[in-house]
Amino acid sequence: MRTIRKTLKNNPATKHFLVFILRIIQSFIAAGSAVFVVYTFNRLVLTMQRFELRLLPGQPVWTISGAFLVVMVIYKISPLSKIEGAQCYIDTVNKEKGHFIFKDTVFKYWASLFTLGTFGNGGILAPMGRVTAGLNCAVERKLHKIQKFDLKIGAISGFAATIGVIFHAPIAGGFFAVEILSKANMRYRYLFPALFSSALAVYFAKLLHLHPFYRFHIPTKEIPMGYYFYVLLIGMITGIVGRLYNEFYKLIVSISKRNEKKHLLLEVLIGATSVSLLAFFINPDLMGTSNNLIDQLTHDVENLRGNLPGSMNMIIVLVILLIVKMVGNCVTVGSGM
Repeated sequence: MRTIRKTLKNNPATKHFLVFILRIIQSFIAAGSAVFVVYTFNRLVLTMQRFELRLLPGQPVWTISGAFLVVMVIYKISPLSKIEGAQCYIDTVNKEKGHFIFKDTVFKYWASLFTLGTFGNGGILAPMGRVTAGLNCAVERKLHKIQKFDLKIGAISGFAATIGVIFHAPIAGGFFAVEILSKANMRYRYLFPALFSSALAVYFAKLLHLHPFYRFHIPTKEIPMGYYFYVLLIGMITGIVGRLYNEFYKLIVSISKRNEKKHLLLEVLIGATSVSLLAFFINPDLMGTSNNLIDQLTHDVENLRGNLPGSMNMIIVLVILLIVKMVGNCVTVGSGM
């Protein structure tokens, strides 16, 4: 190792070439780990849910049990695994220079699994992005012994690859992973490895015939000109809803005092019980990651009604589903899951 470092010190060209090779290796590792993490996680979630429904059909019972397990077991072993996935990624990369604690990475995976695997409301993107970023941070530390470089790149590449795998959108994955860190200053030294890792991850997923986590059935015909107004309108509405979601989540966090240890179990159980019962009685597909709900939105709209009256106007049904899902996610994660 000392001989290698001495050679590099005396030959800058060799040093730059070695850094380039290490970046390529790291991107391959980021892509492979993202594919493995996302698809094993999804498989485990689905397996858990099928087993639970065969054992006891009541979804809210499992949601409450999962909440109890996460708080009383996983958070006791790893308190930092409680931090929201996206927030942990942003804070660690910006403030800690990408130094994720490996134990918290492992238990973040299990906390997410027992939240979503027991029909708790939430998404897969942020927690799995956090897990893959943490795994790649560990790899970076090993590569760093060969040649020193910016440790943030490993975490960014892992997060970008995860987004690419989930949506099969390599460009969006690369840009998003860098953009949420610093919108005003996206550095090319972070952007290129992020895009490359995301593209590799999508390539590996397609090579293994693995479908995106969320599947949308998009028509191949040209969109009629009259529809473009509605596309713009939907864009504005979703932007407004996104802002409302953020503000509502902040309100829930401030009320529940999410990051304090006092009364965490009580708050989580109240949150899990209320949102699981609400979702269950309106449409059970609202629970968990809601993959079936997205499938219904694209080609099985009538089943969206769930337990709502069949005579109810579809616009009202969609608004109710939107509100219940938003409240479910915010209360579940905002209360501490």
